[in-house]
Amino acid sequence: MMWGLLADLLVRSGSIMLAAEVLRRLTHRAPAAYRHRLIVWAFSLLLCWPLLFVLLPQVSLPIWWGAAKSATVTVTQINLIQHPAGGGWDVPWLLLVWLLGCALALTPVVAGYWRFRREVRQAEVLSAQDWLTSLASCGGAVGLQTLPLLLLASSPVMPQTFGLRRAYLLLPRECLGWSEARRRAVLLHELAHVQRHDVQGQLLAHFVTALWWFQPLCWLSRRSLRREAEEACDATVLACGVRASDYAAELLDIAAHFRRIGHGAVAIAITGPSSIERRLQSILMPPDAPVQIGRPGLAFSVLLLFAISASALTVGPSDSIQTTGVISMKRTIFSGLLTSAGLSAAMITGSLNDGRGGAVADAKASLYNPDTAFRQESRVGATGKFAFENLPAGAYILRVDKPGYAPVLEEFNIAQNAKVDRGLTLPRDGVAQTSAAQHETSTSSPKPDGPGLHVDPSQQQAKLISKVQPTYPVAAKAAAIQGNVILEMIVSTDGVPKRIHVLSSPDPELAESALEAVRQWRYSPMQLNGQPVEVSTEVLVSFTLMP
Repeated sequence: MMWGLLADLLVRSGSIMLAAEVLRRLTHRAPAAYRHRLIVWAFSLLLCWPLLFVLLPQVSLPIWWGAAKSATVTVTQINLIQHPAGGGWDVPWLLLVWLLGCALALTPVVAGYWRFRREVRQAEVLSAQDWLTSLASCGGAVGLQTLPLLLLASSPVMPQTFGLRRAYLLLPRECLGWSEARRRAVLLHELAHVQRHDVQGQLLAHFVTALWWFQPLCWLSRRSLRREAEEACDATVLACGVRASDYAAELLDIAAHFRRIGHGAVAIAITGPSSIERRLQSILMPPDAPVQIGRPGLAFSVLLLFAISASALTVGPSDSIQTTGVISMKRTIFSGLLTSAGLSAAMITGSLNDGRGGAVADAKASLYNPDTAFRQESRVGATGKFAFENLPAGAYILRVDKPGYAPVLEEFNIAQNAKVDRGLTLPRDGVAQTSAAQHETSTSSPKPDGPGLHVDPSQQQAKLISKVQPTYPVAAKAAAIQGNVILEMIVSTDGVPKRIHVLSSPDPELAESALEAVRQWRYSPMQLNGQPVEVSTEVLVSFTLMP
């Protein structure tokens, strides 16, 4: 299941970059600046895609290829945060692999940054009057108001522009002997990078590619972005009156004299060995009739449409593995955003007994928030106790499993910084779960706080004003599991179910589905002597397979 979700993530993210690459190739006769802009837009949309993915509603397209396969949402969640009891963390290996990939992808960027920092510290300011005069002239030609600072490198380097807030132009010491033609060609090219904000665009591509390092189309588009930026600057040089043959000769001569090429997130070099041939071809043999693009917003609209489609559309029925997995990813991303936004000191503790007063040890307690997909797991200690700490406020489903015992499920809400303690009875497998649950109700099940009364379920049904229909878990359908789930719950004075307890269920998955739906029901408050009171009621949820 995990690999299926990862494949879905690759397809969705790749559709944006693939659309940009197709548009870039279809507009190969358009100006290079236009194609460069397409790729920058694609990287920007991919950076914003997780937010679109979380916020946009999910739309299922009823298209199938072959037999439909499905699985429940509750068994496909990714454990972002786990706090096992007894010390130590259950490390989420998938998150660690992603973080490691990001670190490796950003390593060249960070290395390039420090390399150019060192170059700047060792460089000296170029104050030759002929260079300053040419700088002012070329800056005006490309429409640049704030000119970069000219620096002479202490070692042989290619002419290159870098810097985010303030632009710098690093030049080799050999530039002091350059001719006026070469000086003008280099300045026009590098100032075009500054005027076009290519350093910022390249940094964006590096950052997004590092986040999506497992998406090969990002790496391809990043190379295309660099190539289109160079060709766009070449076009600017030619537009400023430099002859194509003279400019091509200068590029070849510079490439032949310098072998060291600047790399990294904050540098743009005038030449590159992988693109020099194509650039020369574009300079010397431009298209006979270049396409004039009048509405660049149309291409952006196409990319935005692909981004929205990749965020909201899912192929398959609403209860398929694909759809439930996508919803799971939405909740997981949303959970990560909520978890990183704030802290909570809420705590849930509890103890397990076997119905005869003995502690049940070495069980697994799972806590799940259906709204955010937040999940924790804890091992029950030798004394039968478990604990969940640092919880965000919200509704949770608690499930306790141990071989030889029937699972126990219970739903409850916790407020910010609340501390809740539960005593649970874990019935042995084969023992009637209803009797065990009834025992638990009499010993540890929550009772209404203050005035309260028991009501007939049919009477309470009439007061139901908002109902969420439980979904049939597809795993249970595939296993031909059916039956009735009986829930006991407290309806608060404002009509909100709280502390729902499973009295009986033929299968834990059916119980979880019933819990997740019933917790969202809303009632008209029950009144006693004109005052709203809490009531204890039961709900019967029937899961039936049709022949």
